[in-house]
Amino acid sequence: MTRDDFYVGYLPLPARYRRFLLLLVPGLVAGALVLAGAMTAMQNDPGDGTWDLTESVVITGVLVNEPYSALRVTGDDDAPARDVLLVTMGKMGGGGLGLGGRTGPVTVTGFPIERGGSGAVLLAIETPETDVAAAEGTSALLPTESLGEHRLSGEIIDPKCYFGAMKPGEGKVHKACATLCIRGGIPPMFMTTDRHGERTYYLLVDEAGGAIGGEGLEALLPFVAEPVAITGEVQQRGALLQLKTDPTTIERL
Repeated sequence: MTRDDFYVGYLPLPARYRRFLLLLVPGLVAGALVLAGAMTAMQNDPGDGTWDLTESVVITGVLVNEPYSALRVTGDDDAPARDVLLVTMGKMGGGGLGLGGRTGPVTVTGFPIERGGSGAVLLAIETPETDVAAAEGTSALLPTESLGEHRLSGEIIDPKCYFGAMKPGEGKVHKACATLCIRGGIPPMFMTTDRHGERTYYLLVDEAGGAIGGEGLEALLPFVAEPVAITGEVQQRGALLQLKTDPTTIERL
């Protein structure tokens, strides 16, 4: 009599099923490895952003409140004067430091958030102290040069997370967090990427050069962390680029 290949648990596995499983199991394992590799390759590079909470730094400069809270640091022959954006420990900008309309030379202690040596963001942890002597020669005004009207494609990011507080700090997976950060007062930035992969960052301001708020902010928030096109005037102010635009004209790509 010929034996039926019907499987019974307490009997030996039929040879036909055994051959099938010997082919199926290695194939499934190989397929899983290929799929995992493909998914890994599709992920964005988290970048070299750092947020070192083990050692604080002290930076002295002139506190400015427009368009966003920042510390204006004196330049030298090697580097121009620059604005170091101030943010707090939570999802808030420098306005959360309780400085009100205070201006002038100050010393701030905090943890730096940097990506690619940008030094663009300082996480402030202590109330700034007046230090006039150390800030002598620091100008509260930086020359602004217009670079013309441009239509740029890229992504609106919140610099605190993007520059090192979160990985990944960009893309749709980070949309909810970035939206809360920008709504909380962290300055919105616009990131563009050229064909060589080089990234450029623009501080977003309104058409008058001020902070984007109110209805303008509400118009901007739905586009955070998505591919968009923004048209406006590009300005160079010290080491910082800023983009003056009307948020209601942002286009989703």
